[in-house]
Amino acid sequence: MPREIVTLQVGQCGNQLGLECWKRLLAEHGIQPRVISKGKTTGGVAFQEKTKGGDIKGGDLQGMMAVGEVDDRKDIMFYEADSGDYIARTVLLDLEPRVVHAAQVSTCGPAFNQESVWVSLEGGGAGNIWASGFAQAHRNADAILDILDRELELCDNLEAFQLLHSMAGGTGSGMGSFMLEALRDRFPKKLMLTYSVLPLLDKSLSDVVVQPYNAILTLARLIEHADGCILLDNTALNRLATERQRLERPSFAHTNYLVATVMATLTGSIRFPSYTSNSLTSVLANVVTSPLNHFLVSSIAPLESEDFGANVVRKTSVHDVLRRCFQPNNFMVTLPPRLGRYRSLMCFVRGDPAPLELTETLERIRKSNAFDYGPTAGGEKNGFEINSISLTRPSPYLKRSRVSGLILSHHSGLRDTLRRCTDQFDVLLRRQAFLDNYRREPMFASDLAEFERAREVVETNIDSLED
Repeated sequence: MPREIVTLQVGQCGNQLGLECWKRLLAEHGIQPRVISKGKTTGGVAFQEKTKGGDIKGGDLQGMMAVGEVDDRKDIMFYEADSGDYIARTVLLDLEPRVVHAAQVSTCGPAFNQESVWVSLEGGGAGNIWASGFAQAHRNADAILDILDRELELCDNLEAFQLLHSMAGGTGSGMGSFMLEALRDRFPKKLMLTYSVLPLLDKSLSDVVVQPYNAILTLARLIEHADGCILLDNTALNRLATERQRLERPSFAHTNYLVATVMATLTGSIRFPSYTSNSLTSVLANVVTSPLNHFLVSSIAPLESEDFGANVVRKTSVHDVLRRCFQPNNFMVTLPPRLGRYRSLMCFVRGDPAPLELTETLERIRKSNAFDYGPTAGGEKNGFEINSISLTRPSPYLKRSRVSGLILSHHSGLRDTLRRCTDQFDVLLRRQAFLDNYRREPMFASDLAEFERAREVVETNIDSLED
């Protein structure tokens, strides 16, 4: 029985991130755009060249078809329509149409079910206000959840939801928070994994002055309702693109492709069946040590780029890949240097390394003191054992390196990252700054109790990260 994963893309960031993720997944399964060439009146099928803007030359997009036969599980992330086309198991949500429309007319557009899209008819967005995003989602809950229910009817054995969103703006944070609450209420036993982009911690680089409010309100929901939350931040992603990939001016497409690689590697053992980690539940069981400690750090190597001209490592080994993954400047979220320790971790290796190479790598890592592996929340000291490794078959359609890897970990250094969020929140709330737009919504009309409650939830989580 398939164990499907349904994705929700919320807001500008979530939909831009989702677009790159689906590009990667389509490529890994050999699913290509099917077009009807110009000049043909019958059902001629042709694969056409992409333009720089991502459009198709010479024809109109008609669907997404698979080429070749391979032992994979497309049904985890896609379903096959009556036409034979593969459709992504995803729902696109936003309060303004621009980014969703861009996704629909992209080369991935035919992979999106047009009935699994919801955009506010008002089209005015949330104005970077969490309360507005949450309230608009609540007012339109029946329509949004009806779209989700139709998507779920196409699943035989749903295992998990994935939420892609940002915490800084109003839609990704507010509507994303509402969806977390609604999904947990309606599907309490289903796994909830999020890819959550933190606000820029350097206030001088951000133009969203209320992002500390949005972040704390969202973090509280992630703590209460998510089973796993992969934290990301644009500062770390841009650093990886400029320093490691040597891109002078990385775009969101460049940085989002890095996140797409994390998602593809994390689900690789599920989509390309292996002997280990054949469900998302078993993956998270290795890294989530307690219900409180489910904020996760990701790191990948080698750092590849789809077609952006980045320099790519040409010779890879298991040891080199994992060594790079353990380097703090390879993390996709900014942590304080040389502080904190791993509470838990899991390594994902994609490729076909020899068993001896894997065994020798584990032994070298144990002896090198490359990382500090601390006690779990229960106080027990964990070691780096063989069951912390997931060996995954690579995609036959997208094999750039002999070996690639991902490390997913729970790291106590996140304490400082979350503390910076609460410090910025405290400064704003102490001054009662920029609260008028929040008070316009029902949740904050009478008092600010929800701010205080969310702040307390986050503080409890920070306390649990103390070494």
